Amino acid sequence: MLNDPFAIERDGHYKSGKMVGGYVPRHLAEYVHLLALYHNRTSQTVLRQIIEHWLEDQEPVGSILTALADRAYTEWLRRCREFAKDPDWKGLRDRSKHFTSYKKEVRTRLQKRKIADEYIERVLQELHRLRKAGQIEEVL
Repeated sequence: MLNDPFAIERDGHYKSGKMVGGYVPRHLAEYVHLLALYHNRTSQTVLRQIIEHWLEDQEPVGSILTALADRAYTEWLRRCREFAKDPDWKGLRDRSKHFTSYKKEVRTRLQKRKIADEYIERVLQELHRLRKAGQIEEVL
């Protein structure tokens, strides 16, 4: 029996991984396939190695989560200013009710973006902390 000159070593230790996908331009996809064949690896392994290398220069998870909470808090403040004249938004008790509803909205939006539950919780905790620290701004 002949050996396949294009046989690929398969990595079996990614069974517990998570699918991350999206379309890429054809020339990039073809190049990844060529690289995989050249290095005797799967396209999955090549992409994983490319992503791991790229991630080395990115922000740490904690910084990203804080930035996301900052975005959510900025939007909360915008809504507070926009609806300041709305009678349903009067009073701290009603505003707390609206904030609880807003946190549910943030959770749903993050879930739709396939963010892990542990990260969602951390964003919501930071959002809550930001609100407690800046509640005076909501009145303005």
